[in-house]
Amino acid sequence: MAEAYFVHENGHMPYTPGSAVDAGDVVVVGAVVGVATQAIPANTLGSLATQGVFKMLKPSSGAIAQGVKVYWDTTGITSTAGSLKCVGYMSRAAADGDTEGYVELARA
Repeated sequence: MAEAYFVHENGHMPYTPGSAVDAGDVVVVGAVVGVATQAIPANTLGSLATQGVFKMLKPSSGAIAQGVKVYWDTTGITSTAGSLKCVGYMSRAAADGDTEGYVELARA
């Protein structure tokens, strides 16, 4: 008897939302932060990307250096952890005044 069965490639996590999710929405599931790459209707199985580089919202105040661990809150990415979930690492530096940053997703 086999001890393991292949399910799907790494990089996506199955997800069934309670309410509709738009493509590009950032979704926190437990300790994982993922991105919906396609719209997912309510109560319908879809998937969230958990790997890759995404351009994400960033408050315009403050710079974030390349390689810094970043966290997700309702206004975008931040380098201040607090009780926030880790979304990944800065793929490129973001300057003070930038409203977006490039983030390489990473599971917690």
